[in-house]
Amino acid sequence: MPRARRLPAAILCCAAVALAACSERAQQQPDPTRPDQIYRGVRGVVADLPDPARPVSNFVVHHERIDDFVNGAGEVVGMAEMQMPFPLAEGVSIEGLAIGDKIEFTFEVRWDRSRTPPLPSWHLTEWTRLPPETELHFAGSD
Repeated sequence: MPRARRLPAAILCCAAVALAACSERAQQQPDPTRPDQIYRGVRGVVADLPDPARPVSNFVVHHERIDDFVNGAGEVVGMAEMQMPFPLAEGVSIEGLAIGDKIEFTFEVRWDRSRTPPLPSWHLTEWTRLPPETELHFAGSD
């Protein structure tokens, strides 16, 4: 290869290596705008609704078991059925829902790995009402 062409080729080669290294580093650091996990198709029954007269009240769902739940270490550990508060994502309305309504919903989880152990935060991003006759599976009801 003529000497005049070697320099641009070397620069391009170095740029490609640097770009690959940056790309690898970006994959190692979590993107704070993206959730660590998204759980779709979770089913449950509305157990409590926020009440302006009770400032500490929450939107609470008694959800079925989540077999594929992943902990802060990235291990699939599952989650038992339980009553759990679900903060709502921006723009999500629960208007029209009542205690006892059955729903299917999606929620996102982000893990704060700067803490030991890692602490989760989550929020409900969407929901749909299920027919009242939908059978939900809770401990003792199977």
